Amino acid sequence: MNGTPRLRSAYPATTSTIRNRRSPLQNGTPPSGSTASSSSFQRQKLPDMRDLNPPEPEVDESSFPYFSIDAPTQRKWAFIGYIILFFWRLYDFYHLTIDETESFWLFIKWVAFDGVFLYTIPVLRIPWLEWSSTMTTGLYFAHVLFDWALMFRIHVSVSGAFIALLQVLWHKELAISEYSVKPANILNNPSLILGKQIIHILPEGSARLNPDQIPICLDPTTRYADAVLPIQINQTTPISIELIRYDFDSPKNQSVQIPASQIRKLRKDAEKVQTPELHGALILNYMVRKPGLYRLGRVIDETKMEVSHKQSETLVLQCPTAKVKAPAKNKCRGDLSNIAIEVEGTPPLKLKYRKTVNTDERDVTYQSIQPDGFTSPLVRWRGAGPLTQVGEVDFSWAAPSRVMVPVNETLLAGGVWSYAVERVEDAMGNMVMYTEDDEESEQSRPVAKDQEGSFTVHDRPAVGVQDYNRRTPFMAAEGHSVALPLRFGISGSTAQPMASRHLISYEFTPHNALLASGDHSINSTFVNTEVAGPHQSPHVKNAGLYTLKSVSSEHCSGEIVEPASFLLVNPPRPDLHVESHPIVDQCANRPTGMRVELDMTGTPPFEIKYTMKESGHDTGEYTHTFHDRRDTLILKPNFAAKYSYKIYQISDSIYPAVPLKEPIRLNQEVKPAASASFIGKEKHICKGQSAEFDVNLLGEKPWKLEHEFAIGSKRTKHKLEGIETPYPKIKTGQLAQGGEHSVILNSVTDAQGCREALQKVAKVFVRHQAPKGGFGLLEGKRSIKTLESKVVDLPLRLSGEGPWTIDYAYVGEDGIQVPMTKRIIDANAFLPVNKPGTYEITSVKDSMCPGSPDDATSKFEVQWIGRPRISVPPSPLMAITDRTAVRKEVCQGDDDAMEISFSGRPPYDVKYQERIIPDSGQKSLKNSELNVPMHSAQIKLDTSRAGQYDYVFSELGDYNYDHDSRNYRPFTIKQRVHGRPGATFSSPGKVYSFCQQKEDLTASTRSEAVPMTFSGKPPFTVDLEIRLHSRASKPQTLSIPNIPSTSHDLQIPHRLLQPGTSQLLIRRVRDQRGCETLYDTLTPLTGGRSGNVKFDNSISANTRVQISVHDPPTLSPADPDRTHYCVGEYVSYALSGAAPFTVYYTFEGTPNKATVHGTTFRRIAEQPGKFAITGLQDSASPCVARLDGKTVSTRGVDKVIHGMPQVRVSKGKETVVDIHAGGEAEISFEFVGVAPFEFTYTRSANAPYSVGQSKGKKGSSSSQQLIYGGDGISSRDVRPGDILETKTLTSEARSLNVMASEEGTYEVVAVQDRYCRYVRGGMEGLLGGVAGGSPVLARGRGVKEEERRLPDVD
Repeated sequence: MNGTPRLRSAYPATTSTIRNRRSPLQNGTPPSGSTASSSSFQRQKLPDMRDLNPPEPEVDESSFPYFSIDAPTQRKWAFIGYIILFFWRLYDFYHLTIDETESFWLFIKWVAFDGVFLYTIPVLRIPWLEWSSTMTTGLYFAHVLFDWALMFRIHVSVSGAFIALLQVLWHKELAISEYSVKPANILNNPSLILGKQIIHILPEGSARLNPDQIPICLDPTTRYADAVLPIQINQTTPISIELIRYDFDSPKNQSVQIPASQIRKLRKDAEKVQTPELHGALILNYMVRKPGLYRLGRVIDETKMEVSHKQSETLVLQCPTAKVKAPAKNKCRGDLSNIAIEVEGTPPLKLKYRKTVNTDERDVTYQSIQPDGFTSPLVRWRGAGPLTQVGEVDFSWAAPSRVMVPVNETLLAGGVWSYAVERVEDAMGNMVMYTEDDEESEQSRPVAKDQEGSFTVHDRPAVGVQDYNRRTPFMAAEGHSVALPLRFGISGSTAQPMASRHLISYEFTPHNALLASGDHSINSTFVNTEVAGPHQSPHVKNAGLYTLKSVSSEHCSGEIVEPASFLLVNPPRPDLHVESHPIVDQCANRPTGMRVELDMTGTPPFEIKYTMKESGHDTGEYTHTFHDRRDTLILKPNFAAKYSYKIYQISDSIYPAVPLKEPIRLNQEVKPAASASFIGKEKHICKGQSAEFDVNLLGEKPWKLEHEFAIGSKRTKHKLEGIETPYPKIKTGQLAQGGEHSVILNSVTDAQGCREALQKVAKVFVRHQAPKGGFGLLEGKRSIKTLESKVVDLPLRLSGEGPWTIDYAYVGEDGIQVPMTKRIIDANAFLPVNKPGTYEITSVKDSMCPGSPDDATSKFEVQWIGRPRISVPPSPLMAITDRTAVRKEVCQGDDDAMEISFSGRPPYDVKYQERIIPDSGQKSLKNSELNVPMHSAQIKLDTSRAGQYDYVFSELGDYNYDHDSRNYRPFTIKQRVHGRPGATFSSPGKVYSFCQQKEDLTASTRSEAVPMTFSGKPPFTVDLEIRLHSRASKPQTLSIPNIPSTSHDLQIPHRLLQPGTSQLLIRRVRDQRGCETLYDTLTPLTGGRSGNVKFDNSISANTRVQISVHDPPTLSPADPDRTHYCVGEYVSYALSGAAPFTVYYTFEGTPNKATVHGTTFRRIAEQPGKFAITGLQDSASPCVARLDGKTVSTRGVDKVIHGMPQVRVSKGKETVVDIHAGGEAEISFEFVGVAPFEFTYTRSANAPYSVGQSKGKKGSSSSQQLIYGGDGISSRDVRPGDILETKTLTSEARSLNVMASEEGTYEVVAVQDRYCRYVRGGMEGLLGGVAGGSPVLARGRGVKEEERRLPDVD
């Protein structure tokens, strides 16, 4: 039943509702008959709607009620008060240091202030600040010390105090397991004493109606809705329950009897789902279907007695509802929203709705929604106590009321506005949610139409006249309509106009009715028109003044912007008047054309259309454009015929295609004068070709044409007669002479015999010679050696007129001929090539004429200069393969060099990398450069470090070529440098110790060896020296051959060892490769000088060790007479020898060792077991002394550690037992440890308790507690947790059961077994000063029972 109560029509519960609101029946479900109620809605109790304060906690012991100031706020104000006092104290200290104020009176002042503040805080009973008197006194004395140090300016070591604080908080010590542990965690182990038993003495049986006052409501939209009415029974089995229901609308009441059979069924259902933790208190879920005030009447139990109960009543209300009244679907910007939400339920109501403007959402909450003049006791009701007064019968304040909540706001933004109800809540906390959570968008969305209202806010349109100049009115053809020049927009915005219908109203006055001022007359008309969108405009055709008056869209009225008026004028229609005059030829006295003078009216420019017929045949339509009202049209055909013209149409800028009232007809007979002209006046030809010209003849055919050819200095005349075509051709013969020639037209004669002299000349240009082509010279020759891949421009020499097209062939090193073609613009151009070989020109052609190559210059040869190369001369020390050479291996430090050779043109620039991969250490890379003036060079090889050396010649260049990585492969010389062998002692500087007596050594230390480490390739040969105490004595040498590995344990012969100190040195070492290393054995380890030479002893320090012989260490326990210890105690031993020590021991059979840097071995026992020390070793020698009784006494060395005793009360759990007065409850104690056991337990005052409450939930606050004793009830002024009595019992067994009949909390505070004792922290004073939480070894036992009780308080 977790979740928010909802109607069937409501939406699912939101996540937050499920998380924050819990049903009081969370440990059970309603009976099977409550399906409709649980699916309809969920009930919960909400805070009071006036102030929305959190509900009062059921336990309020503070001096300030929680509903007025909650507990965190009380603690905050107490902290603020302390901070104010603290800074005030610092302020006084500041003035004390400056003004030298009296320190004593300031000290007295702050001692008093601190005392008042610290002793007042516990009196106020602020939660978490209710200190005990001991705690308060301790804090007070700490503040007194602080005031004393501050006011008397006593310097206190802050670092020392801080270190002491760290020691207290983070102090750790080593345990037997060699792990660091906190002693406090071992000494204060709360798991040793677990469990307690709480005994409550219950009153007589009781019954309550809706004990938790959960809100209950019925769904008004469902006909047969029902709700669960909880009835709590405690310590009783009723057979009859009476409920009294009061109507809200009338003073009538109804008695409802619940029979025994139904009670048994309700009780059976409750026992199935409710846990035993309620201890006899059951919740019976009774179903009701009518709203009203329900009171609990008579309750009869199975003894036929009436169960006593206080006034118990609850409200069953109609669930609240909320609906959005459907608003108008369309509104305009600037209007009011004018929307209302209808809320129905028991007032005062709370409403939350969501307003959405396009994508912007905002939640709005209204509280205290109620009718005017309405009062209700629910406003003052805090959720506890009776709802009504005794005898009250008017409950109309609980009846549902319907309230209209207006929502009026200015619509400033366009778009979709939406109002959706999210939830509604009545005065009792019944809440109905109308939204569900969307997990992806984290937003709520409405799912019911009645709870949502939306409308669209439209922008207001704006309109004005576009591109209007008052000096130039709009003009339109008479009788034709034009679109109004309108500019649409949005009022108050620069956004694009709305694409919707617009209704436009304008005022019109005809042109002849305008006033003298140009304004509208009183007889103007108003016109309403509609356009489909902003890109359309209404059409008008009447001339006059138009003024826009209003505009509106489909939903909103708009605004008229300036300019809003324009004048429309109808100009006159265009017309034409003509006068024609003939054009007469003077030779034949006949007309050759006509001049027509035009006189036009209208608005320029004009366009005239006419047709022309030639000898009765139509030749088409012609159009001429004129920009002036007077102009001339020349009609002069080229051929003789009879022509007739008809001008039938005129157009101007306003009137298109206006037909003339009467077409204008013009006639003429034309006989044009003879004439001839060339079509194209120049020809360019090659030598040996002929030229041909086209001639255009005018006049009457047939014609006679006289012309002549001027070829050089010769002129020849020619004549063509009887020419019938107007386009004859004149063709010259083949012209073999180059140069400029002419063709001249002398005269033409037509059919009338009129001869016209002509001077028409056409030019003929003949090329003097054919084009030729060849290669030029480079450095005096037609061959070149160039760098590889370099582009070479081969010079060309071409004759003729460009551009030229040359064909050439390329013959490479493979002998294959490749034909190529190239277009050349310049006669001295270059042919770019980048391949070696021979290039030959095979043909040449210029822009006009074909030519031929010059045999002597048609070929050019290109060669490449070779690139430099690197190599090494053959040598027995080198193994050469392709681009790699491997040189013979050498030893580290040997001198070596190599020779390299070059081919090319010196000087050579060489870059190479010396890559070193040492046997030890990091790789290195060294870059080097060489400038070699000869064809060979010597390079010294590096052998300073052992490893692989690669000399990579990565770049090579000479005089001709820079380095090119694409054409050069690196050359590598490899050499292996073997490191010289080395020999060192694995622990240089260490003093190797030997035990003087062999019987004191363990098996692992009897054969002493000196470990050595070698570097190089085995086998090795090493020479050593052994120097005794006196340097004057001759050293003994020792040679060890054929050491097979790099590690060797040197066994020193026992005959060479003498008491005291000896020195072992390494003289020489050699490996398999023949590499050898010598060491200095003469220079002292401390360093010295010989002349001006200072020796470096860094290697000598690793090649010599000391040998010494010592006595074994000893150990003795701190308390040899004690064998048994408890967990938490310390085990301690005293050590003698050379620190640090290594102690070998076993714990529970597991071997372990510990390193001790002092002379005391001390460990804390963190767990039980057997502890035994098996050996001891100091730093003077590797010998481990055995504790077998020969050299070290074993008395008191072995210890037995016992675990702390444990006790479990009520199986280690906290149990609550309810008994009646005079009854008894059994308390069980279980022990872990070594019998016999002795334990002390206490009985303390219980916390206030309410019968049937959940576990951990406290009852109401009270300063008095009823304690049920054997002689009756006594009242004493005790607080919860005060100890009422203590008892000490002894048990030989591991379990003990004790009967108790008095109320209280029973728990163990101390337990003891045969060896150890544990006391819970904080119980020192109660048990006579025994340190709380500390282990104590038990010394003696006695079976006894001790009881301590508090004295009675009047």
